[in-house]
Amino acid sequence: KFLALDAAADQMARDFIHGRVPPLEAEKDAEAAGKEGGAEGQLGGDEAAGAVSSSSSSSSSSSKELSHTMQIALVAQGCARLIMEEEAAVLYYCTRNSKVFKEREEQYLPFADHCAPALERLIEAFPRYVAIGEL
Repeated sequence: KFLALDAAADQMARDFIHGRVPPLEAEKDAEAAGKEGGAEGQLGGDEAAGAVSSSSSSSSSSSKELSHTMQIALVAQGCARLIMEEEAAVLYYCTRNSKVFKEREEQYLPFADHCAPALERLIEAFPRYVAIGEL
C-alpha cells in the first residue's frame, strides 16, 4: 500500500540524465583530450563522470594520478546522480552522452556502498572544489 516514490524519482532521474545533452564544459574537455593525442577511452573515471581537478602541487597537468591534496568538482550542476542499488552506490552521469538523443548506452560508475557519503558530498559541493583527502 506504500508508493515507491524514491525508486520512481531515481528512475526518472536516470532517464533524464541518459537523454540529456552533455554539459558544454565536458565537450570542451573531450575535444582538448583528442587534440592532445588522448583517446576517449583513456580518460580516468573522475573525468568520465564529469569531475575536473585542480592540483595544488607543481606536478604535470597531464598526470592522471590522484593525491590527497588534489581538489575535484563536478563540471556542471545536474551532470551526475547518485543512486543506491542493492549493495552498491551507482553514479549515473551525462558527460559522455551524445548530442543525438540516447544514441549511446547509459553511462554509470558503480562504487561500494561505503563510498556513497563521499560521492554525495562531491555532488552537493557543486560548484566548489573538494579536496580528495576530505572525502
